[in-house]
Amino acid sequence: MRFTTSRLVLKSITHKDALALYSVLNDPLVAQYNDYGDSLSHEQIKDLIQWDLEQGYLGLGCRMAITNAQGLLLGTVGLYDFDADKQSVNIGFELASVHWRHGYMSEAVQCILVNIGQLLNISSDISVFAHLDENNERSAKLLLKLGFSKQSDNLYRKLLTA
Repeated sequence: MRFTTSRLVLKSITHKDALALYSVLNDPLVAQYNDYGDSLSHEQIKDLIQWDLEQGYLGLGCRMAITNAQGLLLGTVGLYDFDADKQSVNIGFELASVHWRHGYMSEAVQCILVNIGQLLNISSDISVFAHLDENNERSAKLLLKLGFSKQSDNLYRKLLTA
């Protein structure tokens, strides 16, 4: 799967992205807010990508690599834990800190939300949930800007209509 925006290319993650993803997820400013821990090994990154690929095959989610026009991986955005019965899915994202404050993540998340029907088997309205570290003010502001509503200190929700 591949989507383009005015500045970005979003493509399904592959094992070829492992080294770049290793750098993003081990960026100390990124790691402080994610739920992967402070330091991931190359093997853990490989396992994470494999899990993402398996989720895609099962129709339960996907992780998209966010790259610029030159192919540099800036971060990722993903959907996970899709529940067709409850019509809900979680969204997660990370962006290398050197690329913060350029609007890249806003552009990438909007792209995923607009194209969610191509990524998941959705037949009706769907609730998209984001779980954040309660101290992650940048991501909270991003979600509110994109129309998510705050459900609790660390949970945000947006209803997408079919």
